[in-house]
Amino acid sequence: MKCPEYLDGWCDCGKCKAMRFDKDKNIHVCLVCHKRAEPLVPIELNSNDWLPDKTEQFSVNLADWIKQEEAELGENAFYHPNTEYLKVLREINLHEKEFIANSLDLLKMARNHSITYNQLTEKDKSVIDFWLMDEIYLVTYDDE
Repeated sequence: MKCPEYLDGWCDCGKCKAMRFDKDKNIHVCLVCHKRAEPLVPIELNSNDWLPDKTEQFSVNLADWIKQEEAELGENAFYHPNTEYLKVLREINLHEKEFIANSLDLLKMARNHSITYNQLTEKDKSVIDFWLMDEIYLVTYDDE
């Protein structure tokens, strides 16, 4: 039996890095699981066919968000620039109760309501900006 010609691509079995195309049978075969499949070829990022997914926007209770951020930071909450980040969030919370996740909402609120934010150095402000604009995922369960 003749070995099929090598073809770049990946199977969705997750174990292999390549597939082979059998010209006689006109099928693609995974080199590990031997499943017949279409080759999965990576898409170029500058392709017109590729469009990034838009992240879902939803309302978040700011006080709950601050508690969650403090819990995630743990002991690091007491170190620079984390202390400034949490202080900015608390200053926003004095004026706002909720924000829209995955938008510029927190950043706009920081500029409008936080004295700490407006007094930060440019270097610290860029770090805080990154955290204020960080993507937030909503995790739900089927029972909810």
